[in-house]
Amino acid sequence: MDVQTHLLRLFLAVTIFMTVSFMLVALKYQTGVYFRLPAAARTVASLLHAPIVFTNIFLYGLLCESDYRSVDLPLALRVAGAVLALPAIGLILSGGAALKAKLFFPAGGDRLASGGLYQLVRHPMYLGGIVGALGIALAASSQFALYYTVIFAIVLYIVSRLEERDLVTRFGPEFEDCRRKVPALIPTPASISVFIRDFRGKG
Repeated sequence: MDVQTHLLRLFLAVTIFMTVSFMLVALKYQTGVYFRLPAAARTVASLLHAPIVFTNIFLYGLLCESDYRSVDLPLALRVAGAVLALPAIGLILSGGAALKAKLFFPAGGDRLASGGLYQLVRHPMYLGGIVGALGIALAASSQFALYYTVIFAIVLYIVSRLEERDLVTRFGPEFEDCRRKVPALIPTPASISVFIRDFRGKG
């Protein structure tokens, strides 16, 4: 088997695993499915979320390592990618900290997360994941990692839409108001302005 065939197979395996696993995670956000499960089954389903995420990170790293420097990108772009990955990690960690237990154990009585980063975009953790994947792909100059990032962004967009079906059911007008004011994944000048004002107010 030549190197290119091996890389293609690895890319397909990693991408298929990512797509299937994240779509399975998205089932958690479907009120009709998740909240009808027995409590023990909900706990097991929620606990599977973390290893799925970490396994995807590991496999993505393996893809980047295997396809390292497969495209000749300028040094400035590779450095920019590495720098881009840092705030992306911050988005993921800060978004997760804001959700706390709700990230893994959503319950009907939870309050909608709407402050801080959730004024910038409705899904800061997904934005962080996409930006982080892009930054690492650029830093690694990996052709297949760049392809993966595009598919990853599409999958996370679909997952976010599935999640929002549940949020509409759980929070009704409150979430609808949030959806009108805050973009889903791409910050706008208005949302950036609101986020900066809120950040300065707390500073």
